[in-house]
Amino acid sequence: MRLLLALLVTALLFLPACKEEPVPSPPDHPYYTGLDLSYQSFLADKNVGYQTAKGTPISDLFGFAQDQGCNLLRFRLFHNPVGNGDPIIEAAQLDSVRALARRAAALGIPYLLDFHYSDKWADPAQQSKPKAWENTLYEELQDSLYRYTLRVLQVLDDEFIGPQFVQLGNETNAGFLWEAGRTGNALQWKAFAGLVSAASKAVRDFNTIRGQGVRIVLHHSNPNQAKDFYDHVKEEGIDFDIVGLSYYPKWHGTDMGQLKNSLETLVVSYGKPILILETFYPFTLSWNDWTNNEIGMEEQLVPGIPATPEGQMKFMDSLCQIVYDLPNQKGWGVIYWAPDFVAFDGPQSSKGSAFENIALFDFDNKATPAWEVFKRF
Repeated sequence: MRLLLALLVTALLFLPACKEEPVPSPPDHPYYTGLDLSYQSFLADKNVGYQTAKGTPISDLFGFAQDQGCNLLRFRLFHNPVGNGDPIIEAAQLDSVRALARRAAALGIPYLLDFHYSDKWADPAQQSKPKAWENTLYEELQDSLYRYTLRVLQVLDDEFIGPQFVQLGNETNAGFLWEAGRTGNALQWKAFAGLVSAASKAVRDFNTIRGQGVRIVLHHSNPNQAKDFYDHVKEEGIDFDIVGLSYYPKWHGTDMGQLKNSLETLVVSYGKPILILETFYPFTLSWNDWTNNEIGMEEQLVPGIPATPEGQMKFMDSLCQIVYDLPNQKGWGVIYWAPDFVAFDGPQSSKGSAFENIALFDFDNKATPAWEVFKRF
């Protein structure tokens, strides 16, 4: 019997070890692959018919996004867009955001709330005050900004659907709430600092009152020109947590090497985490309706990355890797803008989507290969 056991043990020693599947290592710092799904407030009842890459109907876009690896959403909020006449703008009111936030909370997906502090689009070319604040004096404007920001966060928190991040203004290259908060000379910068600090204080007070940890993001649209803005922010002592940026090759340069250098400079200069809040890339230069597209020319592309489904995936992979590799683990992620904004109004609509060729769904509304990048990071 002993001889038999000895032979068995010897045989087991020489058996090949069982091969184990490699276990992916968790990220060594926070990293978000996100989506701006603000358009869902407008598109939810358009019967778009999103599909997986294999053509299976998607019943819940938020759930699909989560399954693909999306771990952060972004929703924009206008102050009082009702009566504007543009259904897309009107769909970014607080009640619409609450509906989106409920869907995110039901799945446990964190989200970033993008305060435009305007009744319509706010960007480097336009930063108009809400109509309700048009004739408000400076000190009253500070108070209104504080109370509004605090109230919105409290309303959302009352339903347990509050954001994890807030963005105080959208693409505030030259300030916000013009003319009161337009930046320029030293006095104008102090005025802007006073306003944005009122909003920042509202977030900090909310965190204290409600026991939350909402982080504050400031947003400049151009990584290659952002240092001057954040130098002023630092000089004025504005309280914030995260550097937020947009990156669109058409508007911010097609040299991704320059982008990398600019992001590294921002990390070294301020020691803050960086989030790319907006980006997109075309999978074709063609179109699927008669609405003029924002992207349609070869010179708007990154050299070596064509406007193909594979090119869109390569762009996203390259951008995510650049951000992930930033020094001191300060690259916190990338958010893709309008992945769902397909040609919702039919192939001959002149009031459809100007972005259907940059969506993450092709002209048959099937998921493009770029979704694979969300799984990798």
